[in-house]
Amino acid sequence: MKNNKLKICIISIFFGKLPEWINVWAKTASYNSKIDFLFITDQNFSVNKKNFKIINFTFEDFKKLALEKLQFKIKLNTPYKLCDYKEVWGLILEDYIKEYDFWGECDTDVVFGDLCHYFDEYELYKYDKFGCRGHLTLYRNSKDVIERYKMKGSWFGNYKEVFSSNRIWAFDETPGINAIYESNSFPYMDKILFGDIDVNYNDLRLVEFDVECPSNYERQLFVWSNGKLLRKYLKNGEICYDELMYIHLQKRKMKSPTFDVDNIDEFLIINGDFVQLEEPISIKYFDQYNIRDNNQRTKTKFGGKYKKDLRFFWIGRRILNLEFDLKNFIKKTFIYKCLKKGE
Repeated sequence: MKNNKLKICIISIFFGKLPEWINVWAKTASYNSKIDFLFITDQNFSVNKKNFKIINFTFEDFKKLALEKLQFKIKLNTPYKLCDYKEVWGLILEDYIKEYDFWGECDTDVVFGDLCHYFDEYELYKYDKFGCRGHLTLYRNSKDVIERYKMKGSWFGNYKEVFSSNRIWAFDETPGINAIYESNSFPYMDKILFGDIDVNYNDLRLVEFDVECPSNYERQLFVWSNGKLLRKYLKNGEICYDELMYIHLQKRKMKSPTFDVDNIDEFLIINGDFVQLEEPISIKYFDQYNIRDNNQRTKTKFGGKYKKDLRFFWIGRRILNLEFDLKNFIKKTFIYKCLKKGE
């Protein structure tokens, strides 16, 4: 079956106050009119597009449904923990996606480009898994594919341990589902087609995973234009561009646009904001926006290489979990003593 005949549904789940720029996410998603989007939320939110379906769940109701589908005791105390459950969103919500050939999971901190262009060019229909990061991955909608999360190969050992823990294990990415696919020799499309913004800098620059990733330019800008996500850059004094499948603005606090998102076809993406474009990109835009400053580094959650590496290994994850539990125990004990004193 060729791509143009595939039925695709991409799922996104968000409980609690929605991001200020959720309308940008929805706008760029809805431009992909051949793909259906299923948005699960407890918020009052609407999108007037044929390819959007919004279902209202409370977080507790979703937990009950997850427990029913997984059929063993799980821990799901906070919405953020849903990241570890992304590989089973298709199982939990199977009644809503029965008609589709592929289902996907995505985050809301992305600006989409032309997804179908990439699904066609890289022949989605050949793969059971398309993508290697939790911000957007597609799976073939079949029982044997959805059951692969149970297989051996994860760096953590067992999916039940992941689902029985309140900590985040990154089961939706390299140490989890990707490791399972690689360990069992299941081919999947893992080429980096997107722009993952580096959290270590205030300016917008791409994380350079390996030699196959898009490289950064000293002066570059990111533009959404009529459904395309473009990276424009200066090279030998000339304005050049390339196209990305989407851009992932992880951990960026973005403002709600001051312009009418629904009635605009082009905007610039900068650190913390979106800028309406009323004329073609020129040199002056490079002089005004996204100025590189290597001295302006953001604060990261994990300070050293040691701790960063520990996050992704079996024993390291357990060390961090022990640290997490110990801190919580101390905090609860201190609060309890303070309350007892106040009685």
